[in-house]
Amino acid sequence: MTPTASASAGRFLVDGRGLANTLSRVRAPGRRYLPSREPITTMQVKHFEGQAATNREGAAEYLHIPLGTVRVYSSPGQRQKTGWPEPIRVKADADSNGQDWFAIGALDAYRQARNSERSQAPAVENPAGLLTLTEFGALRGVSRAVMYRYLELSEPSWKNGKDGMLPVPDESEPARHGTSHRWRTDRAVAWTFPSEPRRSTGRTPGRRPTADDLAQLLADPNAGSLKNRELAERLGQRLNVEVSLQVIQRLKRGLRERDAP
Repeated sequence: MTPTASASAGRFLVDGRGLANTLSRVRAPGRRYLPSREPITTMQVKHFEGQAATNREGAAEYLHIPLGTVRVYSSPGQRQKTGWPEPIRVKADADSNGQDWFAIGALDAYRQARNSERSQAPAVENPAGLLTLTEFGALRGVSRAVMYRYLELSEPSWKNGKDGMLPVPDESEPARHGTSHRWRTDRAVAWTFPSEPRRSTGRTPGRRPTADDLAQLLADPNAGSLKNRELAERLGQRLNVEVSLQVIQRLKRGLRERDAP
């Protein structure tokens, strides 16, 4: 991307209802994005058959609709009437916890169909203009705190060159605390208003990481101080598969339960 394109501001309509709202960005070198003081999302995301998915509680948070509404709309007798997506077929194992899990891509398609006012992508004046994490969130209609959580969940996939809960950034640069990321306006709009349901990337095909695999990694004296994100990266390198933060959390729970007296 050229410096001119990088420095120019992305400007587009915030919604598709013809409102005069516009969103502009002025380049602020070194700008950093930290979680706000509002509660961080607790949305659960797991991977089944190569797709990122969430349960009913996560769907309510992801779509910003009441949990009670989700429970009604997602019930077997109401799905056809409400257009709610079918759950992913999951083998009865510990990962599913006996719950229904809905693909993130299918929830994106449901959101687009449900919000008829926003069914059309907004007009983009400068496709190459770069959007910050906060501006990307404004386009999607979610808070910075939620976007920051999506960013955390996406980073393991980005390191493998794959999209996660958010697409791979077009520009990343060191900031005072961490890294700031930016996306081209046209890519952000296409991601927010997909023309067809998107298959979210899951783990790389290969054997599933086990609690024993994590125990072997933690046996390394240098691994005791590693954060979950770093453990996911190390374990993924060992097994040559993509390992998410959720997998590390699940394996740690398994180790605690196994070692409990």
